[in-house]
Amino acid sequence: MDARYRTFIRSFYVYRFFADFAFVYAVYIILFQQNGLSVLEISLLLSLWCAFFILFEIPTGALADKWNRKAMLGLGMVSKAMGFGCWLFARGFGLFALGFLFWGIQETFSSGTQEALLYDNLRHFQREKDYERIAGRGHFYARLGTAMAVFLGGFMAAYSMNLVLVLSSISMMVGTIPILFFREIRYDSNSSGHVTYTRVLKDAFSLALRNTSILRLFLYSAVFLAVVGILDEYEQLYFHWAGLPIAFFGVMMVMRMGFEALGSRWAFRFERIVQSENNIHGLSILSGLLLIISLTAKTVLLIPVFALVFFLGAMGEVITEARLQRLIPSGQRATILSMNNFLFGGSAIGLTLLFGGLSRIGDLTWGFYAFALIIIVYSTVSLLKHREQRTGENTHVKE
Repeated sequence: MDARYRTFIRSFYVYRFFADFAFVYAVYIILFQQNGLSVLEISLLLSLWCAFFILFEIPTGALADKWNRKAMLGLGMVSKAMGFGCWLFARGFGLFALGFLFWGIQETFSSGTQEALLYDNLRHFQREKDYERIAGRGHFYARLGTAMAVFLGGFMAAYSMNLVLVLSSISMMVGTIPILFFREIRYDSNSSGHVTYTRVLKDAFSLALRNTSILRLFLYSAVFLAVVGILDEYEQLYFHWAGLPIAFFGVMMVMRMGFEALGSRWAFRFERIVQSENNIHGLSILSGLLLIISLTAKTVLLIPVFALVFFLGAMGEVITEARLQRLIPSGQRATILSMNNFLFGGSAIGLTLLFGGLSRIGDLTWGFYAFALIIIVYSTVSLLKHREQRTGENTHVKE
């Protein structure tokens, strides 16, 4: 069993690495510009990408709870390879949008599915207590793949943009190989094939609405994790505002990804050291304060402080994911995780519009300050409310 366990874990890490080892990550906005797309058209493309994710997120999560998770991960990687292949021939909006559709399919096929498959495999090997550690390392290798791809992609693009796209597609296909070593394991009757798709959705929604712990984690994802997720879309604007030369943007992006990778890898240690339900709110309050500090002066010396926000966000992401896993039965796991990602995506759209609107009214820092304020207010209120509830419960017990 130990040999099979090690094979699965190693395969999972390799899959996570190659799923984000796409050289085109470094230059796809430039690719669109080189093919004549305006800023408005590029923004529309990004909006469509997000819309595809939201549209398919919950249905594909429910499909993973009823169908084969291993097959969905493999098909997702093939779909992403096809998306980059579309861009190889694209000269206008249509094929670029089609490429994002294929990429969006991969994201929704893997979102919730890979986490559910990992947890059930760990449960099979009686190692579910190691979920934070294994999932955290999975995030680490995914971000390592992204960092290496971003670092190398710029140099490749200087030689040939087509080479970047071809190698990105090949990398996605290589990522299907470790999936062959995964095991399809389920634990309850919902995976038997006799339960309808609508029943899976209905039961998952019912469970989520009844369980206040799940709802609190959903809210944490939709607020704090969504803010951190949107911040990386604006990091280049922050670098420019801080006075960083454009030549060093890639270096700073790799540094930020390195901070995220370390946060993911060390999340399980933080959880064990700070054994409190409220530790995630402590992370988010500290993140908001760090974001404010990073805006106190226009200097490159504060960029590492800005990057620490992503370090803490990565920790919060792994811890939240692990807590959701423990609250969800196997047959509804992918569906509920997809519901969480759906809310995350919807919140991300709203946060993006808020940032753009505030930056237009004032200046760039208005959006960043708003994000910091949202994090701090939400986390403080949640922390105080939870303590009030615990105090009330303790008083009731004494009586």
